[in-house]
Amino acid sequence: MGSARVSRVGDDVSPSRTSIACIGIADCFGFRYSLTVSVKEQVLQAINRLPDDIDYRDVADEITFLAAVREAERDIEQGRVVTNEQMKARISEWTAS
Repeated sequence: MGSARVSRVGDDVSPSRTSIACIGIADCFGFRYSLTVSVKEQVLQAINRLPDDIDYRDVADEITFLAAVREAERDIEQGRVVTNEQMKARISEWTAS
């Protein structure tokens, strides 16, 4: 495994594509990420959890999922969120048309 350091949620790890990144509070497929590891190590861990009979699309989907989780965490950290009530109002607007 690659080098890792323990990180608490809220620690400023300034992730980028090529530096250390923290999944933070993500709980994907029952695996809680609590270590700060490189993106490469996160991808390798995810691939190693997949069954042996997968195809390239499955691997791509897994990587896409990890990227989406990290993007969502950044949105939360930066306050880009909506309440349930706001979302219900948006959905009502969409379905009323």
